[in-house]
Amino acid sequence: MAIIYNNQFIFHTATTETGQFHVCTESLVELDASAQSMAESVSAVFLGAAGLSNFRGLFKTTVGIDSLKTSKYDDGVLVDVAEVACSAQGSSTDGTLPNQLSVVVSFAAAGAGRDKRGRIYLPPYVNTATTTNGTLGSTQQEYTANMFQNFLDDLAEEGIPAGIANGKKGSTLAFTTLHNIASLRVGNVLDTQRRRRNGVAETYLTRSITPPA
Repeated sequence: MAIIYNNQFIFHTATTETGQFHVCTESLVELDASAQSMAESVSAVFLGAAGLSNFRGLFKTTVGIDSLKTSKYDDGVLVDVAEVACSAQGSSTDGTLPNQLSVVVSFAAAGAGRDKRGRIYLPPYVNTATTTNGTLGSTQQEYTANMFQNFLDDLAEEGIPAGIANGKKGSTLAFTTLHNIASLRVGNVLDTQRRRRNGVAETYLTRSITPPA
């Protein structure tokens, strides 16, 4: 039997839309204690207490992580949930990139195979984080990679090692197997997340075309 915690971070954006990203961990401590430690770790690293104060400068002051929902899965079956508040707010006054554009952090466990690969889409960065050709700046790329390395190392020290969870029960995706994360990568090309794009209200401007006589 595999017990896995799926930690869902809920964030808000400058235009009030909400989003989420997930980090899975081993169940080496009790659910409530794990959730609290996870929330404290992400808040501390985000705010710079772990030695990287510049990461929060990649987000506007109106962008931040509000809460953490930790779901406990026992052999792929949801058995319990814990929710705690987070305090992780951006510090920049610059404008933000469109909600659907996201910096992606990719994770890899030891060995080959798609089940040992994972990724998360971060909240939208400020528009000054990109270069003139639209890619993520090298300094901002380094801030991001360092932040998540610090975050995962901090979790490991707390006895909550992070991993890549996957598995299926019939035709349904379930959290049945966890592979510990061995490395992470941050690319400089922004990805597009359709779910966030679909969540943005769009207004249209229409023009009528006169048909030929």
